Amino acid sequence: MTDPVISLLRGEGPLPGPREGAWDAVARQAVSEGLAGIALSLLSRSGRLQDLTPSARGILEADLTKVRLEQTLLFHRFEALRGTLDSAQVDFIVHKGGALAPLLYPRLEDRPMVDIDIVIRPEAWRRVRDALVAARYRLPPGSQEAFWLENYFNLSVTSPEDPASHFDVHWSLTQEGRYHVATEDLFARAVPYQLGGSSLKRLADEDLLLSLFLHLAYHYFEASLIWLYDMKLVIERLAIDWDTFFDRAARWGLMAVVAFNMVYLEKVFPGSVPVEVLARGRPGAFRSRLAGPFMSSSPRHLFRGEERRLNQLVLGLLSIDRPADAARFAAGKIGRTLRWAGRRPRLR
Repeated sequence: MTDPVISLLRGEGPLPGPREGAWDAVARQAVSEGLAGIALSLLSRSGRLQDLTPSARGILEADLTKVRLEQTLLFHRFEALRGTLDSAQVDFIVHKGGALAPLLYPRLEDRPMVDIDIVIRPEAWRRVRDALVAARYRLPPGSQEAFWLENYFNLSVTSPEDPASHFDVHWSLTQEGRYHVATEDLFARAVPYQLGGSSLKRLADEDLLLSLFLHLAYHYFEASLIWLYDMKLVIERLAIDWDTFFDRAARWGLMAVVAFNMVYLEKVFPGSVPVEVLARGRPGAFRSRLAGPFMSSSPRHLFRGEERRLNQLVLGLLSIDRPADAARFAAGKIGRTLRWAGRRPRLR
């Protein structure tokens, strides 16, 4: 089954011919996946930009202009957030899109983002919250804040001004007990980088790739192609120390996550993971047998039956290395569900 958007990202495979009407559908799919900018960059680099119909090029360029305007506002508001955190003497790491855009993409707008994620130390949360409230940032209203604090490891905050800009404040990369990531270690290994004219910190290379794998594991059932493309570019462009990577994955309890994500990457972008690394990260026979009935034939999806909550729970448990952690996670999830039964807030 061919997928022209994946073919475009791979730089190989069938694409519509010059000025064929099918380009309009490809453009709309690229926009829906947040890939308008990178699609234009890749087509320009391959000399195929002139193959687009005028309407397809218009679809891509209109979305790129929209992303540019949204990012200009988001980065401006991020500078204000940074000032608030600096005044409160809070150290932070920029996570996901805000670090990936300048690190991997030819233009910042080639990597759109709906928010900017930062990681703080867990003990800094109260100080961060006080500083945000004093600066009139909007936190989740009513019971939503308590729900996020109990059930998740990050909280979305909104700029004081409208139109709103959103920022996700993480005090961990994961729910406690499900995996084992020491936030303090992330700070000890963080490296400097530039976003516009600002000097900031991002995760170290191996931590960055593992964090992307971990993020995808929480969202297998709503995965975006750009997340997989991020991983492909990290592997291609950063000097990943694979011994360090696997040692850290084992300590964090992420070997199953790594195995599933490498299968996913190889499916969407064959050859993006070195052969020897792919072999080292292969899922075990027992886990493969259990996951086999859930695997999808779709070129964009790893698992099928994505809308079924039971499938999501089973695969979530299969993505946890240690049986004791899986049991704790299941018990905690059931307990939190019962505690919030009938009063779970509607989330953004």
